[in-house]
Amino acid sequence: MTKEEPIHEGRNIKRMRERMGIKQLRLATDLGLTQQGMSAIENRERLDTELLEKVAKAMNTTPEEIQNFDEDKFVYSIQNNYDHTQSPSSNSQNFNCTFNIGEHFAEALEENRRLVDKMTDVFERFIQSEKENKELLQKLIEKLMEKK
Repeated sequence: MTKEEPIHEGRNIKRMRERMGIKQLRLATDLGLTQQGMSAIENRERLDTELLEKVAKAMNTTPEEIQNFDEDKFVYSIQNNYDHTQSPSSNSQNFNCTFNIGEHFAEALEENRRLVDKMTDVFERFIQSEKENKELLQKLIEKLMEKK
């Protein structure tokens, strides 16, 4: 008799993400989190239903697939994902590659645009903050000069 290991949803998310070739930062960004926040999720044994659904949607999967993730079955599924329309007597296998570099490039470009927009917003807020600090300092200096 073997004792069944409890489901560790965070670990399953990490394993699936890695097998799917998704970077932790990309998934975090898609979820509106920091990389540290995503790491914290991957370290949690259980996730609340709402968070699990959000993560599953971002990974284009289902909460059940995350909960029932089996690395061996996942690898087997990928290895056997080919077109079975060839004749049984044929010795060659007909693999249909659906990888589209243009599509992946467009996704990466869009992700970069989102990051640039976020960084621009942060930079503009920083500049505004610095202007406000400068004005405050000028007012303080003026008040000090008036007291003298």
